Amino acid sequence: MSHQVVSFHVHRCEMGKELRARMQASALMDAVGFARGLEEALIGLYWRIGAEV
Repeated sequence: MSHQVVSFHVHRCEMGKELRARMQASALMDAVGFARGLEEALIGLYWRIGAEV
């Protein structure tokens, strides 16, 4: 039983490291890309609203 607990803990730690690396490499963690997209969206919204006024 204790071997299973240790094995599960080791597997869980390895999985956490793998998931952390995958998240850091994903588009979800691209702060610069997110900021650029948000800026473009806000500029587009500004020009649309400004054109209506």
